[in-house]
Amino acid sequence: MTKVKKVLESQSLPDVLALGHMIGQNIQPGTVTVLSGDLGAGKTQLAAAIAAGMDIGETITSPTFALLKHYGTGRIPLNHMDIYRLENAAQLDDLDFWDVLRPGEPSATLIEWGDMFTEVVDVADIVITLRAGAGAGAGVDTAGGNAGTELRAIELQAKSPQGEALIAAVESGTATENSAVSGSSTMVKNDLVAEGSPAAESSET
Repeated sequence: MTKVKKVLESQSLPDVLALGHMIGQNIQPGTVTVLSGDLGAGKTQLAAAIAAGMDIGETITSPTFALLKHYGTGRIPLNHMDIYRLENAAQLDDLDFWDVLRPGEPSATLIEWGDMFTEVVDVADIVITLRAGAGAGAGVDTAGGNAGTELRAIELQAKSPQGEALIAAVESGTATENSAVSGSSTMVKNDLVAEGSPAAESSET
């Protein structure tokens, strides 16, 4: 199993959004991304930034009650899931979870709280974990909320060659020139990658 982990340090919410925008610009069809982090860490805001990078013009909100939202506009379609309300992995079948991830699926998939179940992590290409620093808890985990400016560690862990390629593209700063969120691709490359703390290839978490 591919295990490549990179830990980046971000000083503010705009840094997180700029990183998400670059991920969206480089994400490929069929990529499964797990978004992990405590309540208020900024998972839905990151999901919205990824969607913006995919050129999806629709407003992205947390699908906490709907569990699954599909966005068909943009460079590629997007499935956005939030499985926080599920009590066990067996309920994934009720969500048609495995049908959404069938081989050849043209959509990219973002799964908030996907780390709740090992069955979900096992099929992910990349796991992104947001860790708020001092003062955590002041954030609002919604696309329009303000998650504050406390230091955040952002962990990117590839679980497949596709995840590795996505991390490499973000690290290289490959992106389109126009950014739809605060910050720019240059800020992502310099502040998040060049000045972050990349970890060596890690053991299983």
